[in-house]
Amino acid sequence: MFHQSKIKNMKNLLSLMLVCGMALNVSAQHAAHSRAASPVGGGKSAPALTADYRQGQVIVKFTSSSVMQGKRRVKGRLAPANNAVGNVLQQIGAEEAEQLMPLMGAANGNAARRAKAQSGKDTAEKDLSTLYVLRFDSTKTTVERAIEQLKVLDEVEYAEPNYIIRAVGAIPSSKSLTTATMQTTQTHSFSSSPLRATNGQDDAASTEDPLRSEQWYLDAINMPALWEKPIINPKRPVIAILDTGVDITHPDLAANIWTNTAEQGNDEDGNGFTGDLHGWNFIDDTPDVTDLNGHGTHCAGIAAAVGDNGIGIKGANPDALIMPIKVLNDADGGGDEATIIRALDYATANGADVISMSFAGYIYSIALDYAIRKAYTTSVLVASAGNNNACMVVYHTHGNPEEGNLPHFPAAFKYVIGVQASSETGELADFSNFDCDGPLYCSTANEVSFDWYNYELLAPGTGIVSTDLGHQYQERKGTSMSCPLVAGAISSLMQRKNVESRKDLLHSLVKTSSGVVDMLATYEFDGEIAPQTITKTFGEVEICFVEQSDHTLICGTGESLAYYDCDFGGSEITIPDEIDGVQVTAIADYAFGGANKITSINLPKSLRKIGAAAFAGCSIKDLIIPTGVVEISDMAFSGTQLLQLNIPPSVIHIGDRILEDCSQLTAISVDNKNPRYDSRNQCNAIVETKTNKIIQGCGNTRIPTDVTVIGKMAFRVCNDLTSLNIPSHVTTIEEGAFACCEYLKEVTLHEGIQRIEDGAFGGCYRLSNIVLPSTLEFIGKSAFGRCDSLKTIIWPNKIDSINGVFNMCYGLETIEIPEGVKCIGDLAFTDCHNLTSVTIPASVESIKSTSFGNCI
Repeated sequence: MFHQSKIKNMKNLLSLMLVCGMALNVSAQHAAHSRAASPVGGGKSAPALTADYRQGQVIVKFTSSSVMQGKRRVKGRLAPANNAVGNVLQQIGAEEAEQLMPLMGAANGNAARRAKAQSGKDTAEKDLSTLYVLRFDSTKTTVERAIEQLKVLDEVEYAEPNYIIRAVGAIPSSKSLTTATMQTTQTHSFSSSPLRATNGQDDAASTEDPLRSEQWYLDAINMPALWEKPIINPKRPVIAILDTGVDITHPDLAANIWTNTAEQGNDEDGNGFTGDLHGWNFIDDTPDVTDLNGHGTHCAGIAAAVGDNGIGIKGANPDALIMPIKVLNDADGGGDEATIIRALDYATANGADVISMSFAGYIYSIALDYAIRKAYTTSVLVASAGNNNACMVVYHTHGNPEEGNLPHFPAAFKYVIGVQASSETGELADFSNFDCDGPLYCSTANEVSFDWYNYELLAPGTGIVSTDLGHQYQERKGTSMSCPLVAGAISSLMQRKNVESRKDLLHSLVKTSSGVVDMLATYEFDGEIAPQTITKTFGEVEICFVEQSDHTLICGTGESLAYYDCDFGGSEITIPDEIDGVQVTAIADYAFGGANKITSINLPKSLRKIGAAAFAGCSIKDLIIPTGVVEISDMAFSGTQLLQLNIPPSVIHIGDRILEDCSQLTAISVDNKNPRYDSRNQCNAIVETKTNKIIQGCGNTRIPTDVTVIGKMAFRVCNDLTSLNIPSHVTTIEEGAFACCEYLKEVTLHEGIQRIEDGAFGGCYRLSNIVLPSTLEFIGKSAFGRCDSLKTIIWPNKIDSINGVFNMCYGLETIEIPEGVKCIGDLAFTDCHNLTSVTIPASVESIKSTSFGNCI
């Protein structure tokens, strides 16, 4: 997955990624950018990956506000200022364009409270005022085809489906209940049946909340002790509950419902939302935020139910205001990302201090990512980790989705506090998703990700009693409950403690919570960085150095300015040999990942290790690796603009895909004295000698005579690769080996090749003719998927089954399937829209229902 901070230069690459995501695993339909949303309920198995997005809708980021003439919503025949855009919109049958962030999208947004970013400095904002959702006639074209037509326009920065998201389901309680009258001194037990609270009139003298004794979770995170601390920020914090709505008439919520004092009912505040007195319903586009599902009302009570009113429960912050924002429907808790982005825009524009998000899915979205970053500049963002008991293993773009779990978004984003659920014993709840390293602040993921995905906190998520529909109360469990608990607790902390930046807030929360979050400990934490940490400023970049046990320094711990704020940082950095007399020996994992303004880095001679994704996504073109470096970890320079790289003989370990997505790479040099890796016969690649496999190559690579395997993604996005000759001594071409080589026009596959694995040539747009060798015994899914220009295929006779090999090959017009093929499998030729003639031999015994899907 490419780091999304390179958006400005990524239009073509993002298109390739979307293509490869679809092409390289058609069983999932969408890999990197279309992971299926999680189910509303909970379970222990990893979720299945299926396509899940709105038909007839595409989210588009235009390069300029002039394209749509700055209009908030356009219906009917769309007539943008640019003729090229207008022609494409007409072709796809676009009927409506709606601006997703009209209030806060502009780079100079009118935020009244610009909070500090995690770096401690102001975050450089993206201009999201040009982000739109396009709605079109789904009978005229598909989402995929609409994206294909939009992405080639210079006026389009990126385009993606409008993915479905869902509430993280509240799992029914397993407790046995009785429905006793709730008196102040009575102890209660609960079942899945809702309980109605008394109205307080039975004991007028009492102000204690009768269900407070059931709220064990407040004591578990030390909220009573925090409430005793003096309030120094008298402003009542606003918690936006993005959910299924809220029952604003509930007697335990009504007094704490946020009111838009600038609105009288006729859009007096001029925000475009007429009558938004208490929030907005983005499902129906009305001011009616009524909850008919119960999920949102339950979350609202956990965060900020009225306290000490003699009825019901007490919220984590009974002094906070609840801003109800309906983004999920009542029927099944479903919504979509365009709706979420609009809601984030509304919440931040109306002063939400904390945003609680008990929804998500296993989906990565560029648009949502940047909307989250925008919201982060004004609000603390909290989200639920999910209920699939899934360890967060970062999903590789070209991997098999059945082999690993995925990050749960938005909880996994580094700008969001991701909350896992604990049980009443303080252990991780058996249903909760979890960070594979635990709820850590600076964790090292099991697999490398450019975005350093993480769930940070653990909070109670079982036996959670809160408000319900019909002025009742209900016990539920789920990370949906843990999320608003943390949101409410943080808002209470913000009233009692001045926190300089969101980074400091997160730092103090995690550093004081070895297990379940402890709000008193967080309050008492002085926020000072450990004494062995040294922070120095070099040019415009602030870098963190941490002393190790061997009295050496590691540069960047995930706390360097360049890491946290990918749009900030000087263009040139020189890392010194020593700081305060101590040698700098290592660059930490992800230390400068995504700092796309960095064009030049001078590494110290004292350096011994370069960590995983350490410089991924930087704009560096030239780099000298000092002699003395012994280890270069996975994806260290992925996505950079490096033209060439020389690896010195001192290096004894080279990780996987260290130069993945380096589309401008022309030369790799590896000293042949290296015991495991070399660059023989001027092959211009990294060859793992123990396996005779090329693990990294570039456009002018010569394949040595003893190489037998082209490794996974070895030549992915080699843009200077125009022709390819695979010699007969190569037996296997692994997954994604030549994926997205968009200038590759000719491929010669010699006799001797036995396996071409999933997505090997997926997304090679210009490839026109393929002759498959007779020695071929296996061809994987989407091996030639999304090869737009492919017109002729010559087949071997050994292949007896075709499964999704040529999906989305729009150039195919006629196909002659060879004698010997017995099965035309799932998605074999799906979305080959120009296919007019197919010859099927007598040997074919079965044709799957999806074999020729969407072949119009």
